[in-house]
Amino acid sequence: MRSYGTLPRRSHGTCSDSAQYWSKVIVLRSRVFYTWCSPIIREAPELKNYYVAAGLNSIGILTGGGVGKILANWIKEKTPPNDFDLTRINVDRFHSYQYNPMYREERVGETLGDTYKVHYPDHFPSTCRDVKRSPLHSQMAEQNAFFRDVSGWESPSWFAPKGEQH
Repeated sequence: MRSYGTLPRRSHGTCSDSAQYWSKVIVLRSRVFYTWCSPIIREAPELKNYYVAAGLNSIGILTGGGVGKILANWIKEKTPPNDFDLTRINVDRFHSYQYNPMYREERVGETLGDTYKVHYPDHFPSTCRDVKRSPLHSQMAEQNAFFRDVSGWESPSWFAPKGEQH
């Protein structure tokens, strides 16, 4: 990982009125994978006026213009853009149980391994499961439920006929 100090003053003139938004430090890292293999783009929830665009990986070059436009408008308007659905890339999609090294290590390993596989509609992550269960979980399991992960909840996707394995 390399770290560079404050950008030279002459670079500030390349974008009008942008000097106030330049970061003091730029950190460059080569491939960063997240638990859902989607980037994180938004203002950091715990740090006002600190904007994040991370996890772009190989698509960074392809999506750079769009990501730059989203962030530039967000910074300028002080509000998320309303002309683009940010759900899949918003950092708010993460939950508190996902903020630990063990969770990230297990899920990122699976996500990276699945990157070039065929993604069938019934594929769900197999790591980091059983985080949250409904009070009815055991009754549904007895009815031969096939569970999937829905925001940390073990949710029944379908029920196999009696006597059949799923």
